[in-house]
Amino acid sequence: MTKVSEISIVVPVYKVEQYLHRCVDSLLNQSFTAFDLILVDDGSPDQCGQICDQYAEKDKRIHVIHQHNGGLSAARNSGIDWSLSNSESKWITFVDSDDWVHPQYLSLLYESVLACKTDVSVCAYKELNSGNQDYETVEDRRGVEWKPEDFFVENHVNATVAWGKLYKKEYFKTLRYPVGKIHEDEFITYQILFGAQKIAFINIPLYYYYINDSGIMKAQSKYRRSDGLEALAQQIEYFEKNHFDRAKKVSVRAYAGALCSWINSLADQQNRGSNKLYRELIKKLKQVLKQYRRLFPFEECRWAYEVAYPWRTKCYGFVKRVLSKVKRVWQLSV
Repeated sequence: MTKVSEISIVVPVYKVEQYLHRCVDSLLNQSFTAFDLILVDDGSPDQCGQICDQYAEKDKRIHVIHQHNGGLSAARNSGIDWSLSNSESKWITFVDSDDWVHPQYLSLLYESVLACKTDVSVCAYKELNSGNQDYETVEDRRGVEWKPEDFFVENHVNATVAWGKLYKKEYFKTLRYPVGKIHEDEFITYQILFGAQKIAFINIPLYYYYINDSGIMKAQSKYRRSDGLEALAQQIEYFEKNHFDRAKKVSVRAYAGALCSWINSLADQQNRGSNKLYRELIKKLKQVLKQYRRLFPFEECRWAYEVAYPWRTKCYGFVKRVLSKVKRVWQLSV
């Protein structure tokens, strides 16, 4: 490299030919220029590999990796490996190839980690189903310090995704994304956030998340659900071990919510009571409600009990309505 890089940007690329220019151009138009851009062509069957090579010919900051298709985790891991071996950068960020970023994405994330003296900075994001986006005018605004648990509880989705963050690269000397898993970032991101004593949060949407109906998260629903449950189970174990009780509550309820969603998706199937998967999911949900009963007060979490114990919940509601009516009649007669 002719110029010392401060930040490595890893972009996994697979079947995004119509979106790739938008993503890469947004990165090349950054106000912060001391970066290397690692485009990982994960065996894409379209023209993505050629497009990546064309960019690399024009800009020496770009490095292209061509590999057999291994999935999002494998692509991210290849980018991490290249950066650790070839780049002098101290920081790393991940951008998905159908998304794009604000021109000050890197500069504000970088200034925030330095100003707050932390290992991680995070920005807000905006979900869009269109590529038409006028960038907002952003003042030179640095991040505000947050404790990791506070941020996880208040911004749960943003605290689990891999993108929209700047990480100290040292974390990835020991961490890698689990290959073959969907929800891969939910296995890793929380470990980095909670490994830092504080994080810097920029409450400005600098990352633009494109809702891609053909993306990987829209497919493979069964695997998506099972991987998501596995990731949440690991989060719960981690939070219990390290006494992050409020974060544990969030993950436990998210686990129960994921089970309920999966169970409800089977509701229209005939003979669901004889469905082995249905019975297994109901059993898991009942175990969670029993093990963490203090985290599931009935009136606040009725949604979970209605799925786990539908008839009991209906009877409870009926009895409660009758008693309420009797009470009103009694009060009027006194």
